Amino acid sequence: NLRATIVVDASASMAYRGSLASSVHGEPVSKFDQARYLAAALSHLLIRQQDAAGLVTFDTEIRAYHRAAAKQSQTHQILAELHSTAPGGETALAPVLHEIAERIPRRGLVILISDLFDEPDEILEALHHFHYRDHELVLFHTMAEEELSFPFKKFSHFRDLENPAHRLRVDPDTIRATYLEKVRAFVDQIESACGKLHADYIPLNTNLPFEQVLSDYLARRG
Repeated sequence: NLRATIVVDASASMAYRGSLASSVHGEPVSKFDQARYLAAALSHLLIRQQDAAGLVTFDTEIRAYHRAAAKQSQTHQILAELHSTAPGGETALAPVLHEIAERIPRRGLVILISDLFDEPDEILEALHHFHYRDHELVLFHTMAEEELSFPFKKFSHFRDLENPAHRLRVDPDTIRATYLEKVRAFVDQIESACGKLHADYIPLNTNLPFEQVLSDYLARRG
């Protein structure tokens, strides 16, 4: 039977929701909302088909670690963990991914859901660690529409969610082209690395309902 561990980024940057996101119960979803809904649905599906599912949440360190299990009570534990988790804390993505790769038993499926906000070269090294440990890796790369298209028009204040004291006031028109170029290069670098590792790369945009993302992925995988 399949042993899957779902790894969810709960750092503060995942709290971003913007105004262009899809809505649940009338509220726009944050990147973390989308991640936990997806994690909840995947764990339910895995355990329902008698596969084992586990959960890891993290920011600068591992917050919670539930080893993969196939019993029905595991679903309730995972759902309770996801419900009680709120995004916060800075991102130290690469070091904690190395730790997770070491802690998960060999030869399993690892489903990582994150915005991957860290140094790209360090992220790629951490993704290689999962490959070295013989894990099959699935990466859901979640970003908000505003992060991908930078639709801002007026002079705006931008606040760092992981360091609220850090603010910038900029004219979006002066930086849009450079910003979009860097974002595209970042996404391409991660996607290319996943291809070399034979890992599934699934870009997520919060403007898409998570159930659509899930059904599209299951159709592609199945």
